[in-house]
Amino acid sequence: MGRFYLVVDSKKESKVITLEIIRYKDGYLRLKSDNLLKNINEKFYKILLDNGLFSYKKYRAYNTYFLLHRLVACLYDDISNLDIHHIDENRGYNHIDNLVPMTKERNISLNSLEYNKVLRIGQEEKRKWLKKLSKKNKNLANNPYIQFEILKNALGTSIQEIYSHIKKKIKNIQTIRNIINYFYHFKEFIIWLEYSYKNIYEDLNKNVRLYP
Repeated sequence: MGRFYLVVDSKKESKVITLEIIRYKDGYLRLKSDNLLKNINEKFYKILLDNGLFSYKKYRAYNTYFLLHRLVACLYDDISNLDIHHIDENRGYNHIDNLVPMTKERNISLNSLEYNKVLRIGQEEKRKWLKKLSKKNKNLANNPYIQFEILKNALGTSIQEIYSHIKKKIKNIQTIRNIINYFYHFKEFIIWLEYSYKNIYEDLNKNVRLYP
């Protein structure tokens, strides 16, 4: 399993937090609550709580761990009292492209269906959700002053080092936010950087260990 980071980019500060991920026997990835609470602004943490970081708001004070997929999904919408379904049924793949909120009853009902049908239903539910999101157009994931994004570093390079280096090279902060927002898998990010910002990629290759 790769290392996970949370990029917290606000008007006042930018930092990258290393997340302590635990893979449980059920396949879900969980994180320690205090790992997040100690590293981000209390106001931001409260927003995550109100957006459904924990399944049920009334129980959140008693939870030591939370699920990674809930953290990702609550950046986009209020998912309180909803389950988060993994469209391809891979509980280790927690990019927003693979997640969709639904009621607990709806989620349980998918357990008895064959994989292709589950996949189709998940994709249909995702389209409906995206349509609703486009109308609301307000969430943490696209807020220009508050950015929370999960990154997976599959190659062992420090995201902090790369992030700070890019900020020196690309002056437009919104461009950097778009880069961070779009990529989840580190390898895909490096390939994109190589083709889109060749001068930065070559400079990074000299100064930062991009590959083992």
